[in-house]
Amino acid sequence: MSLLLNEEKKYFRNIVKQRKSEYTPEELRKKSNDIFQWINNIKEVQEAKIILAYWSLDDEVYTHDWILQQHRLGKTILLPSVEKDHLILKHFEGLEKMVEQPPFGIKESVGRAFDSYHNIHIVLVPGIAFDYNLNRLGRGKGYYDRFLPNVSCIKIGLAFDFQLFNCLPVSKNDIKMDMVVCESQILSISK
Repeated sequence: MSLLLNEEKKYFRNIVKQRKSEYTPEELRKKSNDIFQWINNIKEVQEAKIILAYWSLDDEVYTHDWILQQHRLGKTILLPSVEKDHLILKHFEGLEKMVEQPPFGIKESVGRAFDSYHNIHIVLVPGIAFDYNLNRLGRGKGYYDRFLPNVSCIKIGLAFDFQLFNCLPVSKNDIKMDMVVCESQILSISK
């Protein structure tokens, strides 16, 4: 990746970091609830039996309550774990089987491993920023960009409205979303 592209991505990461600092955790939680109202109305999500989600950090779209709700409904929820430079998937088997892990201090499941990627129906993807072309800007480690080519299901980016931009810098390895769900709208590829 070119130095210029790295600098452009860093610029957008800094903008979002500043914007996030303007909200309290309670305000971000409220915004997250609005996002999940949209998510719960997506037909493919309603019908999905196996969902890859993520256990959110404090500054991300808050996923904990939704994961617990879907788990109680009997859906198979998978969560990513970082192993070396790759994401591996684990079954979510309850809060008692979640352990905080470096490098980001993210709680990860210590449940059973899952590698039947073709059986996943939906992937909920975190990001620092998204654009109207459904491009995603992550934290810069490339975990999701390396993992997502392994699945053929619907990829849904979750974002606060302030994380949405007209156009982001992208490289050839960056993976587009099929949808981006914000507080005020759903962006999707026209079929």
